[in-house]
Amino acid sequence: MDALVGADPATLEELLAVALSQQPYKIAPGIIYIVSDYVHHVVVDLREQGHKFRNIIPPIPDLETQEKIRITPSYCMTPETLVVTTGDYHGLVGSNKTETGRELFFHLGRAAFFLRKNRYDIDVITQHSAFARTAASWGGGPLFIFNGKYDFNPKQEWFDDDNLEHYRTTRWTKITVAISQDRRYLFMSSSYGLTLEEHAQNIIELGRRWGIKVDRAMRFDGSESAYMAIRFGPYLVPLLNLEEPLIVNCLAIEESAAPHP
Repeated sequence: MDALVGADPATLEELLAVALSQQPYKIAPGIIYIVSDYVHHVVVDLREQGHKFRNIIPPIPDLETQEKIRITPSYCMTPETLVVTTGDYHGLVGSNKTETGRELFFHLGRAAFFLRKNRYDIDVITQHSAFARTAASWGGGPLFIFNGKYDFNPKQEWFDDDNLEHYRTTRWTKITVAISQDRRYLFMSSSYGLTLEEHAQNIIELGRRWGIKVDRAMRFDGSESAYMAIRFGPYLVPLLNLEEPLIVNCLAIEESAAPHP
C-alpha cells in the first residue's frame, strides 16, 4: 500500500502541472481527470468496458455499529483502483448496497446513485421493492441538479432544515456525482470555495463545452470528510489533501477484466 500511495515529489509536481493546465488527463480508457475553473472532475464513459464501480463498506454486524463505523480511504484501495471518493455522510443513513448485493441501509426519502437493469442513474428510490432490484447503490443527497438545471432538493428529501441550509450555502469542500441525460457519462466532482449553485453551474458548463447535457446530480459527503484520489502513473494521489479523513464508505472505480455493464 505504501508503494501505491507514496507518490514522490516529482509525481506530485507533474500532477499539479496537469491540474493547472485545465486539460484532460486520461486515467484509463473511458475515464479522464480535468480541473475546470478550480473544480476537480473525474468524467467516466459508462459504456466503456474495462472498469467497475464498487461501494466499499467494512463488515458491519449491527445497526448501532453502522452509525459509528469509520474507515480511511486507503481501506478502499487495491492495486486495481483507478479513482476513490468519499461516499455517504457520517453514518450509513442513505440507501447503500455493495456490489455483492449486501444491503446496508435503505432510506426511502434520500437520493442515491445506483445501478439497476445494467443502467446507472441518480434518483430518490421510494420503495424497497425498487431498491431490491438495484445491483449496487451509494446513498447521499440531496439532489441539486434536476432536469438539466440547478434545483436544490426538488424531491424534498429527508434532511433537517439546518443540514439543508448548510449543504446549500457552505463553501467548504464538497463531493458530488452527476449523470448525463443519456445516462452515458458520470461526473465525480469536488470543489472548495463555491456554493452548491456555483458548483452546479461549473458541472453543467463543463458538460456543455463537450456537448454533454448533464441531467441530475447529488451530494456525497464533504467538509473534513471530503476525499478524492486518482490513479496517476503507478500511484494513487489525493487531489484535496494528503491527510486521509475518517469516512464511512467509498465510491471506487477499479480496473476489471470482466465486461462492464
